[in-house]
Amino acid sequence: MPSTTIDAGLLTDGAISVIDLLVTTGLAPSKGEARRLIQQGGITVDDQKIEEVTALITASDFEKGHVILRKGKKVYHKALLGS
Repeated sequence: MPSTTIDAGLLTDGAISVIDLLVTTGLAPSKGEARRLIQQGGITVDDQKIEEVTALITASDFEKGHVILRKGKKVYHKALLGS
């Protein structure tokens, strides 16, 4: 499974938007495409479907060291939180 290390500095007030996370990991080429994927129900984070484009991933979601992003049915990506 491909993985990307996210710099902890990207977390604003201890959170990062799902849209920014998708663009940072390369699962979406742009914020507009990320927004469209969320609106169409194609994104899950740790097996929870993301339904709101304003959804946030908090630092507590990274407690196990990573979150698993899924685009569609077959594209998985691991986002790791760096220091």
